[in-house]
Amino acid sequence: MNDKWKAIWNRRKPARDKLSGDWQEVFLELKRLKGYDVMGGGIALDAFLEQDAQTRELLQVSAGSSVFEVGCGTGANIYLMARSGMTVGGTDYAEGLIETARKVLPSPTELYSGEADTIATEQKYDAVFSNGVFPYFPDEEYAARVLTRMLENSRGPIGVMGLHDIKKRADYLAFRRANIPNYDELYKDLDRHFYERSFFEDFAAAHNLRIVFPEMLLEGILEHAVHLQLLYVSEVIMNIKRNILLNPGPATTTDTVKAAQLVPDICPRERAFGDLMRQLGTDLLRVVHADAADWTTVLFCGSGTICMDACVSSLVPADKKLLIVNNGAYSARAAAMARAYAVPHIDLTFPIDGLPDLAAVERTLNEHPDIAAVYTTHQETGTGILNPVREIGALAHAHGAVMIADTISTYAMIPFSADEMNIDVCMSSAQKGIQGMTGLSFVLTKKAVLTAAKAYPVRSYYTNLIMQYEGFEETGEMRFTPPVQTVYAAKRALMEYFVEGEEKKWARHTRVANAIHEGLAQLGLSEAIPREIQSGLVVAVKYPSADFDFLRVHDYCYERGYTIYPGKMQTASTFRLCALGAIDAADIHGFFRVFEEALKAR
Repeated sequence: MNDKWKAIWNRRKPARDKLSGDWQEVFLELKRLKGYDVMGGGIALDAFLEQDAQTRELLQVSAGSSVFEVGCGTGANIYLMARSGMTVGGTDYAEGLIETARKVLPSPTELYSGEADTIATEQKYDAVFSNGVFPYFPDEEYAARVLTRMLENSRGPIGVMGLHDIKKRADYLAFRRANIPNYDELYKDLDRHFYERSFFEDFAAAHNLRIVFPEMLLEGILEHAVHLQLLYVSEVIMNIKRNILLNPGPATTTDTVKAAQLVPDICPRERAFGDLMRQLGTDLLRVVHADAADWTTVLFCGSGTICMDACVSSLVPADKKLLIVNNGAYSARAAAMARAYAVPHIDLTFPIDGLPDLAAVERTLNEHPDIAAVYTTHQETGTGILNPVREIGALAHAHGAVMIADTISTYAMIPFSADEMNIDVCMSSAQKGIQGMTGLSFVLTKKAVLTAAKAYPVRSYYTNLIMQYEGFEETGEMRFTPPVQTVYAAKRALMEYFVEGEEKKWARHTRVANAIHEGLAQLGLSEAIPREIQSGLVVAVKYPSADFDFLRVHDYCYERGYTIYPGKMQTASTFRLCALGAIDAADIHGFFRVFEEALKAR
């Protein structure tokens, strides 16, 4: 590394008393020592905090995670992470900056001075990253050695921020020369290295990595906004056969979600794991744009049905009724639960192949003023019908009733705001929309609903919503053993959800659904439900003939890596093709080639 740069960094010392003030003052001083303009009209604290939030999201770290920074300097970045409950470590070649970091970082795992290409790798971290360090490396050979050490040091992602793009070298130098008098003289022998994007792409390919370049800008620094390359994140991809699941869940997962389960053993009663679950609950609210001040998440160990059970058994007063708007197998399951728990209810049943009659819903509410809650299914997964939850919720609210929506098969797929949809309680499970693993489910509910429900009968011990919520709030633990590895996978899956973004994710599901429609049309197969009332996630397909052998076709496709699913309609013989999981239109094109072969095979 360039000794002149090292000498410059070693001369930088903190201003008197700047490291003993409040955390904001300390953080900004640490950033100033790293060369950032934080004075006067310089970079605002909020801009740094937004960058920190983006970094955590992309690296999939939160309270309880461990993070190591290469080129940590004064420790500004890991200072924020340590404050939020993470275990941190770091290294920098400038001993002077490390001395400052030691003054402000509470009990780092490691904190030492040395060259970036010789970092210790015995201690493993959940993520390893660098920020603004790679431009100081002498060449790409050195950079490759650093990346290799970072991979060896990480159990999960590695990230590199603040890369200089060689295609923008002229713009960068022009900017610097225009803003720094005598730039070339001042920075003689202090060159920075510029990178081809292909260098990182080639490194990723050589090490079996997934690589992404998401947009990440630091407001207030022109050169970051205009001249610097974006954040680089990579994760090891596991060598596991990829199956295309066209069933309605569990969904096809990414290798990185699978890999997220490979974590050190931890007792789920540890505070760190409780912190992880608490953050997970907050992040789950973000998916439906629910304000954590008014909403909360209640986690359960089990499939989505456990959440249905919890809502039906916990949210109806002894002297009131539950109205179930029933037009499919899953709302019928809720009605069966109400019967099992002797919950007073009205099972308002409609044909399985059509939408509920809103006039009938309103009439029932008028005739039964003792209805305390209305329950329906957003998407009836047996048919693919998308029910008018917003309109049913408006009717419920007009009559003073709570709106409970089974969103198990739409959550994190169809974008919606819970409040705008007139929903008070909704639910889902990790193996559906967020593309995680089975075994973790969750109820998202307004806190006011839980407060009222404290006075309701306890009809179930294991699935009581109030007991589950209050138990976690009091102890930071689930009442019963949680699915530890599944929680880690869910954390990873949520990170990937936010990186992709709800609009892009829904656009991908739409591409998949359109490819399904096109493939069926080309084969002359009929859909059981009119397109205008379909969800865009599940397509119920009529058997092509009376002698159609579903099991034979299923097995043919299954042996070649594609899974199809039987239907759930009493009115027609169907099977289902579903547009969820980590798949895209190309996977559907591949499926239809195999499916056509299966139809012709005898």
